[in-house]
Amino acid sequence: MSSKTTSAKTPEFLTGQDKKPSVLISQADYLSLLIKAGITDPQLWPPGKQDGAGLIARIREIEAAELASSGRFDWEALSPELQDEYDAACNALDGLIDPDDQGEDAAGFFAKLKGA
Repeated sequence: MSSKTTSAKTPEFLTGQDKKPSVLISQADYLSLLIKAGITDPQLWPPGKQDGAGLIARIREIEAAELASSGRFDWEALSPELQDEYDAACNALDGLIDPDDQGEDAAGFFAKLKGA
């Protein structure tokens, strides 16, 4: 298999020696796919990024509770504490994709959540 690197926008379609097709994408693109798909299994996340599964799970819990109470997700209907938690989790996910982002990391998010 090729060891070429790819840009964040262009997947590279490869065929290995076993003639099986594969796709090479950047880690940022892979993380974006996991997030968009709502994958909460940490084994499918890259090493060092497994906290993303828990972040997604918590975001989905908040959304599900709001859906159960009002029939739709309305961020503005959340309590200020849940709005902050939801935003912090989303920002932490963004930070997994773009480590240069100045948002709180996943470890900081979970530390605050445990302390609450």
